[in-house]
Amino acid sequence: MKSDDNVTIEEKNPKKDFDLDSRWGNYIKAGTDFPVARKIEIDEMLERASAQEGEKVADFGCGDGAITLPLAEAVGPDGHVTALDASDGMLRGLTRRIGNLAVDAVHLTGPDLPLADGSVDLVTSLANFHHVPDKIRQAREFARILRPGGRLVIGDVPDNTNIQRYFDGAVDEMSSTGHKHRFLDPWDAEFMCAESGLTLVSWEIRPVPWIFDSPSDAARFLHLIHDATCTPQECLDRARLDLGYHEEPGRFLLFWKLFYLIAHKPIS
Repeated sequence: MKSDDNVTIEEKNPKKDFDLDSRWGNYIKAGTDFPVARKIEIDEMLERASAQEGEKVADFGCGDGAITLPLAEAVGPDGHVTALDASDGMLRGLTRRIGNLAVDAVHLTGPDLPLADGSVDLVTSLANFHHVPDKIRQAREFARILRPGGRLVIGDVPDNTNIQRYFDGAVDEMSSTGHKHRFLDPWDAEFMCAESGLTLVSWEIRPVPWIFDSPSDAARFLHLIHDATCTPQECLDRARLDLGYHEEPGRFLLFWKLFYLIAHKPIS
């Protein structure tokens, strides 16, 4: 991967994401108060995942269930989703929303996944994989739990873009936990898949703007989702500058983009 692989995320940023009650609590509140803000990126992820009735799915870094619950609806009562996250707070938020869906919420304490070899048809991860320090080791775990022919779908921040620079700059400065991580680029994706025994099928960087009714809504969303230590207006000012935006009566868009990766586990 990158030349600084010997430097761990903890060394770069000793404050751990989502340990603070305010961090995970405000992240959940951002999604609850503004449920359509991230709709485009979520829909793009679900389209690529293409979960089918009866499938077994592992949703890695599930958070409060942005794609977990739609995946569970797609696989139906004969399928199952294992929701995996390192944050107890996030999992508690998800558990409150599961209802009768076939979802198990599982707390992770490291890269090893508590699932049997070849036990799932699909592994998904949306907006979380950049938190993983050793991406090759984690991808090998994904490959282990996938059945032959199973697929991996990741949607995450693309490296060497204004989105990455926004995270490493503005978000790292204003978030309660900081935010310096490693992000994916095409070379990393290809190398990671080759090292883990997966076949990279496709990758693309896709524009997926965040949608709001007004700039003030965008400011509040950013303040919540980053658990910011500055004001909502300061959050918005940085986002306008770093990300770009479009404004019209009754509609405000922050320009966002994600790196979408699809890989398969070879059948033989």
